[in-house]
Amino acid sequence: KSTLIRCINALNDINSGSIKVHGLEVNNPDLNKLELRKNVGMVFQQYNLFPHKTAVENIMMAPMLVLKESKEEVHAKAQALIRKVRLEDKQNSFPGELSGGQQQRVAIARALASRPRILLLDEPFSALDLPLRERLQQDLRQLRRELDFVALYVTHNLDDAFAVGDRLAVLQNGRVLQVGPVDQVFRHP
Repeated sequence: KSTLIRCINALNDINSGSIKVHGLEVNNPDLNKLELRKNVGMVFQQYNLFPHKTAVENIMMAPMLVLKESKEEVHAKAQALIRKVRLEDKQNSFPGELSGGQQQRVAIARALASRPRILLLDEPFSALDLPLRERLQQDLRQLRRELDFVALYVTHNLDDAFAVGDRLAVLQNGRVLQVGPVDQVFRHP
């Protein structure tokens, strides 16, 4: 499951088949990976935050470096995202000063900072306690509506899949067993 989303973002090579993201063939040797990644945000299971940057600096990096937006504009957007993930009191903290759940929320805000059309999330709720997990699920549903992006969640937790998904794909040993609306997959596995 994690390999699939890494393939979608051209981080892993594809052995067979084809993946297209907004008309871009991911396994095309001439693919401009920067163009692909302007449309695809990713939240890694291990967060992958820069340890020498504060939470808000981590969020600001891609819009400034990749999208070439001004620091002032990006800072305002980063602070808004920090509020959305309920970490306004931690914006100047370094990753080593944050809990796993707080780091995960910074990683989500960082992935959203470039306004991707597709957001790939690898086990996004695994480090969170139940109340925070439910709140973040609600926040992500709201952000999907506000920012108009597609989210692809990879999870082993069926409760998470049912809570956040519109459609569900069941994978086993690298093969898709079933795809459909969540309620249909749940009622007729």
